[in-house]
Amino acid sequence: MKSIKIILIIIAVTLIGFCAWKWIIPKIINPPIPQKENQFTKKIKQEIDSLKKMPENGFCKEFYEKIQYHIRDYHKKGFLGETEKENNQRQDIFSRNLYSAYCPKFQNQAFYVFNNTNWNTETIKFIDNERKELTKPEYLKDGYLEKNKPIYNKFEEIKNIIDKYYEILGFIGSCQNYYYPNNDLNANFPIDEMQKKIGIANAYLNNNLDNKYVNNCQYLKDNLLQIPPILLDKHKKYLSEKIQNHAYKFGDSDIYNGDYNEYKKKCFDVIKSQIKNLENNNIYRNNNCDDLTNKLNEAHNEAYGSY
Repeated sequence: MKSIKIILIIIAVTLIGFCAWKWIIPKIINPPIPQKENQFTKKIKQEIDSLKKMPENGFCKEFYEKIQYHIRDYHKKGFLGETEKENNQRQDIFSRNLYSAYCPKFQNQAFYVFNNTNWNTETIKFIDNERKELTKPEYLKDGYLEKNKPIYNKFEEIKNIIDKYYEILGFIGSCQNYYYPNNDLNANFPIDEMQKKIGIANAYLNNNLDNKYVNNCQYLKDNLLQIPPILLDKHKKYLSEKIQNHAYKFGDSDIYNGDYNEYKKKCFDVIKSQIKNLENNNIYRNNNCDDLTNKLNEAHNEAYGSY
């Protein structure tokens, strides 16, 4: 009986000792074995991070399209996840993250151009096309882009800038390419229309081209300043052609029949009056018409000499 008690005591002491040891010695927890990171998802993350750090003084569309290609290619090959569901989810997440990274980067790069004075037409065309690409209806439909959010509003601002740029560029082109076809002897060059065009040019200049960014474009300002002399040149060319087509035809028997007085009344005086009207009108700023007067007098002297 005594031996049994001794054994029980030993067992109790052993249990107490074991419990004390467990309490004193901290439990060692083995860390989970880390899963090997997917090299393809890692690469895409790194590329998107690199795109965010691209400078603003140049466009990075090629790099953006390269990342797009990698996302599509890796997704097609099933490299983005262990399962089809995971592969699809990551493809969607990466596509959205890339779009969210590229849009503000592109916008900053566009405004870098707008903040400078040298606007290259091809660069503006690229910005406009890229804006249209990034605001396609599917981006709104799929939630990539939301109306009235900062990114969306910035795209709208870019659109307004480019629309105004093309509006003024188109106006300048309409003046540079203007041609009045009616060269009949008694027809008059539409000076009221010229005055209206010059008024539009002056209004653009006085209103800072209607947009603070468009106003940075030196090309537009320089060409708007040239509208009056351009239109003056159009007017003078019109009269010069009229002199050539009519004033040198005194000898044409079907028109004047050799009657100098008829020629002077119906041709020389008419054209001379039109030249005087141009000289007396100040809308072009500089209306010197000595060259036209000399040319008309030359035709007149030729007619008078053969009279």
